[in-house]
Amino acid sequence: QLVSLLEAARPADAAGGAGAHGEEHAAALAAVREKARAKMTAMAEQHAALQQATKQKAVLKMREQKEALGARDAEIAQLREAQQGLRQELRQQQAQRQAEPEPETETSAGASSEAEVVAAAAEVAALAAAGGAAAAGL
Repeated sequence: QLVSLLEAARPADAAGGAGAHGEEHAAALAAVREKARAKMTAMAEQHAALQQATKQKAVLKMREQKEALGARDAEIAQLREAQQGLRQELRQQQAQRQAEPEPETETSAGASSEAEVVAAAAEVAALAAAGGAAAAGL
């Protein structure tokens, strides 16, 4: 549209002469230029608004990702603490068993308890590894 308005004004510019017709032509040309400036200004404002909205959206997405990483880091820290606690409990149980005289046959309850602690420690280690891999994936 803008180009067609400017092209429409050109033949009149070439044909324009002195007097009232020349003033009329100059006024029409000034109006076309003003309309073009207004349109360009509006387009520039739209472009700036679009850029600002895009920037705000990107900042919001980054914040959400940062919060998600923080939550995963906290979860991983909790899992590591739980794993450390289970390892300490296992060490204490092993120390108690070494301090006690060992009967010829171990009770099934003791073996079951130790197996449960070992299984729980393995599960916590697997969860911590999975959480670390997920956090690294973000």
